[in-house]
Amino acid sequence: MIVASSIAVVVIVLLYVLLIRHSDLPYVEPVSPVAHLDERKAAIFENIRDSNFEFLMGKLSAEDYQQTKNDLQKELASVNAEIESVLAALSPSDAGQSGARRKATTKTEPVALAAAANGNSAVVCPHCNATFARPMRFCGECGKPLEGEAQ
Repeated sequence: MIVASSIAVVVIVLLYVLLIRHSDLPYVEPVSPVAHLDERKAAIFENIRDSNFEFLMGKLSAEDYQQTKNDLQKELASVNAEIESVLAALSPSDAGQSGARRKATTKTEPVALAAAANGNSAVVCPHCNATFARPMRFCGECGKPLEGEAQ
């Protein structure tokens, strides 16, 4: 009985290997080399929003909130630097595809990029009215994307 079942398994595997062509398999899009970093970045922004909410609700003291926010911003900076280093290490065709895929997810040009193009370095968040001396893609206070026209 065991011999018959093992022979059946071997026959099935051989038929699969011999009869299924690679072209018959469905196409699977390759995973972006920065997908895991983008997920980590999204988690950091969520943590920033959560800590801001907890501070506003009185669950965090001002000192704890500032420390948490600073730690998350440092972690975000390291993740952004790692994304840039991975994209720089890719071949130009791969980097163009990753960049196009990443740009396709944004609906409008970030305020930070528009401000940098105009020579204006001050950025104001339209959600919480926080002001930043240098251009940023996301608000350092509330974590929301700085999208729309330059202010």
